[in-house]
Amino acid sequence: MEKTDSNKTADSLRQDVLKYAADRYGTKPDFPWNSLSEYAVLRHDDTKKWYALIMSVPRERLGLSGKDCVDILNIKCDPVLNGSLRMEKGFLPAYHMHRETWITILLDGTVEKDAIFPLLEMSYELTSGRRGGKGSTRSKSWDQEQRRLAEELLEKAKEFGADLAGLTSAARLKNSPSEQLFPQMKDHARDHFAEQITTGLPHGAVKWEPEEKTVLVFAVSHPEDEPELDWWCGEVNPPGNKLLAEISGKLKRYIEERYPDIHVYPKPYHVEKGGIYLKDAAVEAGLGCIGRNNLLITPEYGPRVRLRAIALSKELPPSKLSDFDPCLECGRPCAAACPKDAFSKVVYTREEGAPSCLPAREGDYYRKQCALEMEENERTAPMEQVLEYSKEPMPVIRYCRACEFSCRYRGSRES
Repeated sequence: MEKTDSNKTADSLRQDVLKYAADRYGTKPDFPWNSLSEYAVLRHDDTKKWYALIMSVPRERLGLSGKDCVDILNIKCDPVLNGSLRMEKGFLPAYHMHRETWITILLDGTVEKDAIFPLLEMSYELTSGRRGGKGSTRSKSWDQEQRRLAEELLEKAKEFGADLAGLTSAARLKNSPSEQLFPQMKDHARDHFAEQITTGLPHGAVKWEPEEKTVLVFAVSHPEDEPELDWWCGEVNPPGNKLLAEISGKLKRYIEERYPDIHVYPKPYHVEKGGIYLKDAAVEAGLGCIGRNNLLITPEYGPRVRLRAIALSKELPPSKLSDFDPCLECGRPCAAACPKDAFSKVVYTREEGAPSCLPAREGDYYRKQCALEMEENERTAPMEQVLEYSKEPMPVIRYCRACEFSCRYRGSRES
């Protein structure tokens, strides 16, 4: 088949980028995936760290119209420059990379090669081990006491029972992707939560206290062989929720007793009751990435974790962002495993005004279908006698975890 002008341009730009990298840095492209022969990684010779990735992906996966594939270039980018570039044609939120520190460039001729090469040089410098750009809290100068306190609180979170913990700036979470998307959702599935709003804000809006500066996000692992951690026995709070509440309470008491000038705000699970979007917060706190199953996926436990957070009135250095991403070549078994086909079609695109981070990355997670399964789990919950809670039989709700259990990434700490 004869190539279109667009494909010819892409081939030319791909070769131009590879030639520039070879001439300037002596880089030979690496093709690490057998099934993705057109994916070329550019690495530093000494550290083997990536500084660029060339891929060919369907346009619809980028939130663009059209069924054909397009070549793209992923590079590391100064966080301040990242935001301004994404307002220009040809620049997109990073595909399969962290969107604050990486960016995607279309190699279809929208962006001239003379504009691409300086950005490739910037990516090379940013990944060489030198300090990042100015203007971000991650590159801000933190004093020794702030760093010491950050380390102390993360250690305490784990001492009190958390398996993972990280810090991020509250400012980074305000108007997060999930909060931006909520008003644009096709419908508000499980909208009975709207009747439980205690914040006085519109449904889906996060209530922030003016003095909240830092958010500490923590996680406990939820192994597949301990499903009872989130079983609802009647109205009894699941053991996993109790554990998370205990950790939150211990942290609050420890901080306020030891550092009385710091105010602590435990965050409940539901946004409607004063909570935050926990998956967004966990990504910003360096715990992992949002996977193609629309769940947080952590390097240590995969998607099998449960999250909570507390906000602090003191500004502390954020944890390092994670470049971890196991979804690139997984085949996406999570989509096939969903009993309600919640991943069967694209629901949101960037062209519709949705935020840069779409549900399940590509906008093909439909929350309503997931909610239908949860409602069915509640409706068909068997009556069982749980002597720990009551002598009388009670409904035991076991919510679906098919997208968790089908994830092929098992985690470095899972057996």
